[in-house]
Amino acid sequence: MTSRVAPRTVVESLLPASGSIALPDVYRVSAMAGLEEQPVRLAIRRLILAGDLSQHGRGRSGFLEATPTGAARLSRDRERIDLAFAQDAGDIKWDGRWHLHAARVSGQSRPLQDRIVRNLVTIGGAPLSMGLVVCTRDLTSEVADDFRPYLASASSDDLSVHGVSEPRALAELLWPSEQILARYPTTADVIKHGEESSTASPERRALLLATSLLKAVRFDPLLPSTLLPSPWPPTEMRLAWRARWDDLRSRTTFDIYPDWLRERARA
Repeated sequence: MTSRVAPRTVVESLLPASGSIALPDVYRVSAMAGLEEQPVRLAIRRLILAGDLSQHGRGRSGFLEATPTGAARLSRDRERIDLAFAQDAGDIKWDGRWHLHAARVSGQSRPLQDRIVRNLVTIGGAPLSMGLVVCTRDLTSEVADDFRPYLASASSDDLSVHGVSEPRALAELLWPSEQILARYPTTADVIKHGEESSTASPERRALLLATSLLKAVRFDPLLPSTLLPSPWPPTEMRLAWRARWDDLRSRTTFDIYPDWLRERARA
């Protein structure tokens, strides 16, 4: 079955952290990705209605830029990708501390508490009890801005859950490796996306490659390497991904995800 690039992915892949992208360029890359123009127009309208995007000018003379809300969301994706590669490279060492975050809301706001906990779990936390989440890093800067006023946070180097306190065993209890691995494409799948077809444009292949990584990293708790089995398949997958990514990015006419891994590329 032919892999599909989502219209929204095309739009977001061209947005810089600051600045704008011309609408004609969005439609050109969409065509390279095998998309009709109408679905892309619809994706743009939906992003505008969601408050993530603003459009200036009409038709093909217009341009798009991310709103502060949209830029923050895209920045969180970039930061998670940077964190994953930094941990793979051994640039970030775990200090042995567990970070606890509790959602402090009134008794009338249970739905709000549930949304905060879901957000914390999505970005790497593990639920301990109602309203309480633990992570190997401080999630305060990663949680959605609207939720930060409701957080109470603490850290400790002494944590026991169901009688388990050894760090690696505790990590496996809280974040089962089998569940993490189930969300990752195999290295073979990554290579397939990077070499989908000799006739496919580099832009299309780069977009498919980016999607494969985003889908996995968005649901990866990104645990420190000292708490993971060795070898760790996601690290091997990301190495294969990076080799394909660098090759494709060198051959694209348009700058796909212009803010990804720039500092690491120059390091």
